[in-house]
Amino acid sequence: MAAIPASVRGPTIMDPDLGLVLGPGAKQVAVPADTFSAEDMEAYGAIMKKTHEAVAAVHGIPAARLFHTAPTFIARLSGRGKVGQSLHVHDEYFHLHADKNNTEHYDVSALVYLSDYGDDFDGGVFEFHDPGDIVTPVLPAKGLLITFRSGPENAHRVTEVTKGVRLAFSTWWTCDSTKRLRKSKLAVLNHHAEL
Repeated sequence: MAAIPASVRGPTIMDPDLGLVLGPGAKQVAVPADTFSAEDMEAYGAIMKKTHEAVAAVHGIPAARLFHTAPTFIARLSGRGKVGQSLHVHDEYFHLHADKNNTEHYDVSALVYLSDYGDDFDGGVFEFHDPGDIVTPVLPAKGLLITFRSGPENAHRVTEVTKGVRLAFSTWWTCDSTKRLRKSKLAVLNHHAEL
């Protein structure tokens, strides 16, 4: 992610499993094969396993029937750059949306925050927008997991980051076994390919 300056406004995402980094304007950066050690991937796999178990438990879905689906990534949102600067439609992360409207097979969404609101960044508040436009804010805090059904009942957005750097680990899950990620570098997820 360091190859894409945080001074460029918009999200930068890194998917260790797929070995890619994508920056504002859909700028892709090649990730050398040796970037992540076996220990790095083991730690990432442990986080994925814990997230999978927690998401399944919260939503009452048997873990064996809840499948990881790509992409899964760490997102960096920076408060630097010109306000309103946009290079690509996905750079405008602050619009109200429902994940399932963007990707039909998403059934469950989950985020784990890696930075603290107010300490590491300003803005960047996660907001649920209920019918009648009732807004429920979630203030990001390191280690906080939020998970929700991906459909229109959970329309949401992230307010613009105005200062600092916001980091979050984002995952999506499906109950459709045909949409599962079939080949993962993470041993903990490869059992899904065998179901």
